[in-house]
Amino acid sequence: MKIASVNVRGLMSQLEKKPEARSAFLDFVHTENPDVLVVCEAWLAVGETGENSVKDGEYFIKFCENQMGEYSRYYSLKTEKRAGIVVFSKEKVDHIHRVPYWNGRFIELTITNLRLICVYVPTPSINSTFDNSKERHMFQKDLSTRLTMLKHHNKPFIVCGDFNTAPNKELDSINVHTRDRGCDSTGYIDKDWYKMLADTDAVDAYRHINGDKRAYSWVAITSGGKNKALRIDHFVVSKSIEFKECYFLTDKAKRKEGWRYRPMEYFFGSDHQPIILNTENEPRVVKRQRPWTP
Repeated sequence: MKIASVNVRGLMSQLEKKPEARSAFLDFVHTENPDVLVVCEAWLAVGETGENSVKDGEYFIKFCENQMGEYSRYYSLKTEKRAGIVVFSKEKVDHIHRVPYWNGRFIELTITNLRLICVYVPTPSINSTFDNSKERHMFQKDLSTRLTMLKHHNKPFIVCGDFNTAPNKELDSINVHTRDRGCDSTGYIDKDWYKMLADTDAVDAYRHINGDKRAYSWVAITSGGKNKALRIDHFVVSKSIEFKECYFLTDKAKRKEGWRYRPMEYFFGSDHQPIILNTENEPRVVKRQRPWTP
């Protein structure tokens, strides 16, 4: 099974207004052809007919029906267009687990005997006007408790999404540390990351496959020429699950940092790029569709 995860920074609610980003997103879907695609920061609001509906999402629904008809859709949305997770899946989903308090940030799908957990962790508080450190800590605690429970019941899991956590300051960040603030200068470095992995018998999939390779999922593309980057989008995988590759889309660039000349191709107008996990042993056959003109 091939799983992709990306923070699109509101693209799902702006598909009509951003044709270039929409086209780049579709090119990615058609080329990588994931079995499951997890989209964070969808900026869609839950509809009045239930948790698996979208409010004022006519263009989004039409887009999905025309271009992503092979996928079923599963949502974790708030009542307002903020945060939000959409999961596109070709795989049969046997059960959906949501936590109402964490709507827009958490959804768990059971696919055969696998628990696929999709998260959008609250951003660290980096200024004094908005402090969400308690919410962030509570979410991380609830997630760790859930993973520990699954481990004790011998239920393998894959967790993916935007964790807003850079596990290692030296390997996973560039130019984002400006002052001493707890365990790092911004709150993105999480001292409990490795403890969570140990307690739940899980691995950081990207590090497990790629060792100490420097790569970043979030890049401040419009930063006045100064490189700012973090590896904050992850796959956390039970040790009992075998997988052969985990990569970022820019890892496929033909030359080092060649993506900087074509950022739309890799970031779809967002400041995040996709991360992909592949548990298959054989290469996939790419299925292409005709372009859709709205």
